Amino acid sequence: MSISANNDAFRQLIEWLPTAIAVHRDGRVLYANPAMVRMLGGNSSEQFVGRSLGEFVHPACHADLRERLRVVNVERRMSPAAEIDLVRLDGERITVESQGTPVDFDGLPAVCSIARDVSAERRAREASERMSNRAARFAQLGQQLASVKSEKEAASRILDAARELVGWDSAWLHLFEPESETMRNVVTFDSDASGVHEVPAPAARLRSPSETTRRTMREGPQLILRSADANMNPSEDTTFGARRISLSLMYAPIRTQDRLLGVVSLHKYAADAYSHADLADLHALASHGAGALARVLQALAHERAAHRLQYAIDATEGGLWEWDIQKDLIKVSARWEALLGHAPGEVPVTFTSTYSREIVHPDDWAAVEKSAADHMAGLTPFNFATFRMRTKSGEYRWFSGRSSVVEWDFLNQPTQMLGTIFDIHDRKIAEAALQESEQRYRALIEWSPEAFCVHEAGTILYCNPAFVEIVAAKSPDEVIGRSLMDFIHPDSRQVVIERMQRVAQGEERIPLAEMRGVRLDGRELYVETQAAVIWFDGKRVSQVVARDITARKQVEAERAALEHQLRESQKLQAIGTLAGGIAHDFNNVLAIILGNTDLALRDPRTSDNARESLGEVRKAALRARDVVQQILSFSRRQPLERKPIALAPLIEESVKLIRATLPAHIELSVEISPTQERVLADATQIVQILLNLCTNARQAIGDVRGHITIRLENVVAIPNASANSSAAGVCISVIDTGPGIDQATQARLFEPFFTTKPVNEGTGLGLSVVHGIVEAHEGTITVESSPGAGATFRVFLPTIPETADTAQSIRQDSQPSRLITRPGGPRVIYVDDDEAMVLLMRVGLTMRGYDVLALTDPVNALERIRTAPAKYAALITDYNMPTLSGLELAKQVHESAPDMPIFVLSGFIDERLQTLSGTAGIRGLFQKGRGESELMESLQTIIAPREHRS
Repeated sequence: MSISANNDAFRQLIEWLPTAIAVHRDGRVLYANPAMVRMLGGNSSEQFVGRSLGEFVHPACHADLRERLRVVNVERRMSPAAEIDLVRLDGERITVESQGTPVDFDGLPAVCSIARDVSAERRAREASERMSNRAARFAQLGQQLASVKSEKEAASRILDAARELVGWDSAWLHLFEPESETMRNVVTFDSDASGVHEVPAPAARLRSPSETTRRTMREGPQLILRSADANMNPSEDTTFGARRISLSLMYAPIRTQDRLLGVVSLHKYAADAYSHADLADLHALASHGAGALARVLQALAHERAAHRLQYAIDATEGGLWEWDIQKDLIKVSARWEALLGHAPGEVPVTFTSTYSREIVHPDDWAAVEKSAADHMAGLTPFNFATFRMRTKSGEYRWFSGRSSVVEWDFLNQPTQMLGTIFDIHDRKIAEAALQESEQRYRALIEWSPEAFCVHEAGTILYCNPAFVEIVAAKSPDEVIGRSLMDFIHPDSRQVVIERMQRVAQGEERIPLAEMRGVRLDGRELYVETQAAVIWFDGKRVSQVVARDITARKQVEAERAALEHQLRESQKLQAIGTLAGGIAHDFNNVLAIILGNTDLALRDPRTSDNARESLGEVRKAALRARDVVQQILSFSRRQPLERKPIALAPLIEESVKLIRATLPAHIELSVEISPTQERVLADATQIVQILLNLCTNARQAIGDVRGHITIRLENVVAIPNASANSSAAGVCISVIDTGPGIDQATQARLFEPFFTTKPVNEGTGLGLSVVHGIVEAHEGTITVESSPGAGATFRVFLPTIPETADTAQSIRQDSQPSRLITRPGGPRVIYVDDDEAMVLLMRVGLTMRGYDVLALTDPVNALERIRTAPAKYAALITDYNMPTLSGLELAKQVHESAPDMPIFVLSGFIDERLQTLSGTAGIRGLFQKGRGESELMESLQTIIAPREHRS
C-alpha cells in the first residue's frame, strides 16, 4: 500500500474516518489523524508528529510493541489485532485494540497502526470477572463459616478470603468489647519472603481503639492511601508485629443488623495498592462474615453461661430439680439425692408430683402446694417454702425450697419450673432452741444494768427496768406502746430514722453511735446506742441497747479545751515530721553528689577550670546538706550538733551568701559588737536562722527600695529565758524597712503554713523553722513591728564560758580529706541497693587502699560471707534496703562471723537504730553525706590499709 501525506484524496479519506490511525517509521510518528489525536487527548496532529511512539505506549506494553513492530517491519506482514495500553497526554491510561500493517509513506516503508478504544469493554469484563470470582469465593466462605467452632477460626477464614480477593501484606481482625469500650485481638497476620505467619498477640490483648478504628465504627469503611514520604503514626497505621509501615490501608466494620461486632483491617506496604472497589469488596466480606461471628460469639456466651450456672449450683451445695408441669415429670440432681441420703441413681430418673407428696411431711404439704400454685398463677415472683422431707433412713429433715417458672406455652400456661432445695435442719433446730431460751434471756435483760428496749418500726414493745430509769419513767407501762421518737432529741431524730431504714433494708447489726435523748421530765441527756435485729414473740424486730453517757460528755467537754491547746503545740511537730521525711530521702542524693565531687577534685587529671567549677558544686552541695540537717533537726529526727562557737565569723561568712540573693534595690548592712561571747549552737542551724529571717525581710520589702540590717550584740539578760539557760546571752537582730506587721498577724507568725503571701508564692514554713531551731537552742525569738514601721526580729541565745575556737571546725568540710592511693589492701564488702552509691564507695575505698567487693544485693553478700568469712576484713552496708535491711544483714553476719567489724551507713540515724545496733555487732553508725570521712577513720583504726601496715 502506497500513500502520500500530500495526497488530498488520502487526507480527506483518513481524516474523516472515526477510526484512530497513525503512521510511523522507526518508532517515530509521521502522521496522526484527528480520531487518533482525540483518543490521545491532543488538539492537533503536530503535537505527535516526530515524537517517539514509546511515549504514548504504557511501559508494561513496550515489549509487546517491539514484537509487533518486528512482525510488520521485518516480515512485512500485518500484525494480528491485540489489546495494548496507551497513555494519553493528560496521563490517563486507556486500553485499545490495535493492529499494524506495512505501508509506503511518501515513497518509504512505514507502519500504519489502527486503534479502537476498548477501555470500557475491558472494565466491564474485569468487573464481571471480579463479580464472578467474588460470588464464588463468598459462596465458598459461607460453606466454611457454617462449620467453624471458634471466633479465631472464623476470623482466619475471613482474612483468607480477603487475601484471595484483594490481597494484603498484613491484616488483623479485632472484636469490640462494649462493656470496657476496648478492642480484643482475635488474630493478626503478617507476611514476608517466607510466607504468611500469625503474629502472637501482645500481653495486653485488650486495648483502646485507634482513631481510625473509632472512625470506622462510627462512619463505616475507611480507605487510607499514603505516599512513602508522608508523616505517619506507626501505632495508628502499622499492624503490631509488622516489619514495615503500611502505605495502603483499608478498614471495615463487622456489624450485624443490631450489633457492632468488631473491625477488620487490611494493609499493604506499597503505595496506591488499594482502590474504592477493593474497599467495597472488603466491606461486603466483613458483612458476609458477621453472621458467622455472631453465631460463634453467641455459642461461646451460652457455653460460658452454662459453666457459670453449674459453678453457682455446685458452690451453693443445693439440690437442683426440674419439673415438666404438663407431663408431671420431675428430674433431680445427684446433690438432691445426696441431701435425702440416697446414693446416685437410687431415686428414679423421673418421678411425678405424687412421689413428692409422699416424701414431704403431711403437716407441710398444704403450704408447699399453695406456694407453688400462687407462683404459677403469677401472684408471687418466685416460689419459696420451708418444709420437712423424709430421708432414706425415714427421718424427717427441714429443707428450704426456691423455684420459679422458666417456660410457658403459647397460651401463657407454665410448662417448666426449675428449683433448688437446701438443708436447713440444723438451723431450724437451733431456732427452736433459741425460742426455748427466750425466758432465760428475758431474765438476764431484766436484771441487766444496761438499758434495753425492743421496738417494731419505732413502736416500743418492751423495755427493761434500766431503760425505765434512764428515761425517768415510773414503770414500763409509761414506755411500752409509745414511739421511740418521744425519747429522742429533735437534733438526733434524723440519725435514728436512718438507722431504722438500715434495719428495714436487711442490715442485722447497727454499730455504736452517740445521740441526744429527752427524758419524760424534759431533761436532756446523751446516750450511746447500738441496735441488732432479733426475733421477739415470733416477729423480726430491733433491739436497742442504750447507755447514759451524760457525765462522760461533760468530762469530755472540759477536756476538749485542754486538747485544743495540745493540738496547737502539735502543729509544729506534724510539719516537722513531714519535712523530716523529705529531708531524709534528699540526704541520700547529696551523699552521692558530694562523694563524686570529692573524687573528681582528688583526680590529678582534673583541670584547674574544672576544679574551680567542682569547688562551687561542692560548696552548694554542702549548703544543701546543711539545710537538710536543719530540717532533720527541726523535725526532731536528727540530733543537734551543738558546739561552742563564736557567732561573729559565722555571721560574716553567711552575709556573703545572703548578699548574693538580694536584689539591687535592697541594701544590706552588718553591725557586730567588738567583743563577743560564745554560744553552744549548731553552726548550720544558725546560718539557717539568718537565711530564713533575711528571706522573710526581702519578701516583706518587695519591689520598693529598702534596707536590711543584721546586728550581733551581747545582752545582760534573755527575755523569757528557760530555767536551763544562763541569764546572759547574745542577740541576733534582723531589721527591715518593710511595711510592718499588725498585731493579729504577729500572733500567728510562727504557725506552720501560715502566710500572708498569695497562693503559690509561699508555704508559711520559714518562720516556723526559725522558731523550732531557736527553741532547740534554749533561746527566745521576739518580733517588734507595727504597720508602716518595718519589723525587727530578735533571736536571743544563752552564752557559755570561753572555749576553744570552733570556727575552724565549721570550715573543715570545705576541702576533701587525704587519700591513700595504694590499692590491694584488706578485702572489704560494701552493700547498697543504690548503684550510684555502690560505684562511689567502691572508688573511694579502693583509693584509700582497700580491696573492695561492692554489691547491690544484701542476700548475695550474706551468702558470700557465710561461705568464706575469713576472706573479708569488714562489712560496710546501707541500712535501708528492700530485700534485707542493713540491720538484719548485720545480725546474720554477726552470728556467722562474730569478730568481723560491721559498719552501717544511713540517710537518717534515730535513737531506735542506735539502740538496735548494739545487739547486731555494729561497730559504727554513720550518716550518708556527712559521716563518710568518720567511717574511713574508724575503718582505718580497726583495719589499717596496706600503706599503714608495718
